[in-house]
Amino acid sequence: MESMSKLVAQGAPGALKMVKSLLDTPTLINPGFFGTLKQGLPFFVQIQTESHVQQGDALVSESLVIAKGKKANVADNVAPGPWEWNLSGYILGMPSLELTNLFTPFVTLNTTLLKNAFKKGYILTFKDVGGAIYKRVAIKRLLIKTETDTRNAVPFSMTLKEINMMDVLAPNLDALADDLISAGTTMAISLAGQALGQVASMI
Repeated sequence: MESMSKLVAQGAPGALKMVKSLLDTPTLINPGFFGTLKQGLPFFVQIQTESHVQQGDALVSESLVIAKGKKANVADNVAPGPWEWNLSGYILGMPSLELTNLFTPFVTLNTTLLKNAFKKGYILTFKDVGGAIYKRVAIKRLLIKTETDTRNAVPFSMTLKEINMMDVLAPNLDALADDLISAGTTMAISLAGQALGQVASMI
């Protein structure tokens, strides 16, 4: 069985498409803990977004802050708030392994994981459509749809909100999130490589 890296190096279309999907597809990640608070089992859920809106609001002072001895426009005049995302699209499973709409265990699992994360208020890491990483977000709103013609993906809409926190805790949590992102990507690539190898052996 050829490794994923070898397939990518050889320019195999399926492998290149799989890697591009891993890099470009928005993803919600649960590190499994937030500080000392456990958040269930870690997970790595990809979502396909048809609408991806990011917005932010800032408190802006209507009066100029006057520094001692002179007038100056200082940073205290503006207080940026947290980012918020309104997303809609489909919760994905593992298309390379779920080859039929009649059996989609990963789609069901990923949907259940997101429902549980919302219900329990987990703090998640979010990789957006541009590949930017936001390491502390919560699901503010979640709508799950059921449609008979999309059995290999689940329609959804959600609102995510960034959580601001003390910088003292941020470095440790950021390092842990980085580890999970790396581990999740490696696992997904490995599974994709195995699936591609199995398909290649049947051709």
